[in-house]
Amino acid sequence: MSNCSNEFPTTGVLYDELSVGALVPGLIGCALAFVVIGIYIEEIWFILHHYPHKTQRTKFICLLGLYPVVCITSSFAVLIPRATFLCELVAATYLSFCILLFVNMMVSYFGGTKNLLHVMTDEKMPFGVPPCCCLVCFNKLPFNRKHLRIATIMVLQITIIKPLSLFIAAVLWTDNQYSPGDESAPKNGVFYTNLTSIISTVSGIWGIAIIYRSTRSKLPAYRIGIKFISLQLVLIFLNLQFSIISLLARNDIPGCAGTRDSLVRGYRLHHTMLVYEAFLVSILARFAYRRLEPELLSRLEFQDEVQKTDDNKVNGNV
Repeated sequence: MSNCSNEFPTTGVLYDELSVGALVPGLIGCALAFVVIGIYIEEIWFILHHYPHKTQRTKFICLLGLYPVVCITSSFAVLIPRATFLCELVAATYLSFCILLFVNMMVSYFGGTKNLLHVMTDEKMPFGVPPCCCLVCFNKLPFNRKHLRIATIMVLQITIIKPLSLFIAAVLWTDNQYSPGDESAPKNGVFYTNLTSIISTVSGIWGIAIIYRSTRSKLPAYRIGIKFISLQLVLIFLNLQFSIISLLARNDIPGCAGTRDSLVRGYRLHHTMLVYEAFLVSILARFAYRRLEPELLSRLEFQDEVQKTDDNKVNGNV
C-alpha cells in the first residue's frame, strides 16, 4: 500500500493502466444503464396514459426515476473516478427525496394523515423492528399522531443528514483535507461526519420500516411490500454496501497497482455493483408500479359515510 496513491485517478491515467478485460464490467454496466433508462421511459408512457390523477402520476414517475438516476451516477463514477463524490451526492440527494415521497405515498393511499389516523385507531406501531429491534425496551405502541410524528421525523432526518455529510466530504476532498480511508481515524473530522451519517441511515431505515409494517395490512391491493423492498434495497446498497467493501480494502483486498489503491478500486467495484443491482431492482419496481391500482381513497370515504350514517341512526334511536 505504501507505493499506491490514495487519490482518484484521472481518466487519462485510469484508461492507460486498465486492461481490456478490466473495462468489460464497466461497459456491461453502461449497457444496463441504457436498458434501465429504456424501461423507465416505457413506464412513464404507461403511467401517463393510465393514471388520471396528476399527483399520483408525479409520485410514481419520481419514485421509478430512482433506478435510472442510480445507474447513471454510478456509471459516471466508474468511467470518471474523480466525479465519484459528486455522483454520490446526486444519488443520495435523490434517494432522500424518494424516501420522503414514499412515506407521503403511503399516507396518500389512506387519503391523508387524518384518514390514516382514523383507519389505524385500533392498530399498533411496531417499534421493535429491524434494524433496531434489539435496542428498544418496547415493541408496539398505539398508532396515534405523536408516535406517527416520531417515526416520520426518523425518516425525514435522513433526507438532510446523508446529503449534507457527502457534501462536507466532497468539499474537504476538493481542498485536499480528506481522501478515501481517512475517515477511520477518530482525529479526522470526516470520521464524525461518517459516524453521524451511519446513525442517520440506520434511524431512517428503522423509521420507514415502522410506518410500513404498521400500514401494510391495510394496503394488500397496492403491492406495498414490493414497493417498500425495492426502495429499501437501494437504500441499503447505497449506504451500507461500501462499508463492507472498504473493510476488505483496508486489508488490501483487492490489492493495489499503479496509481490506484485498494480503497479507490473499492469505490469502482462498489459503483459497478450498484449499476447491476439497480438494474435488477428496477425490474422488481416495474412489477410493483406498472399496474392499475384501486381507488382506496374512495373506498375509505364510502366507509366514513357508512359510519356516519350508522352513528346518526344510533343517535336517532337514542
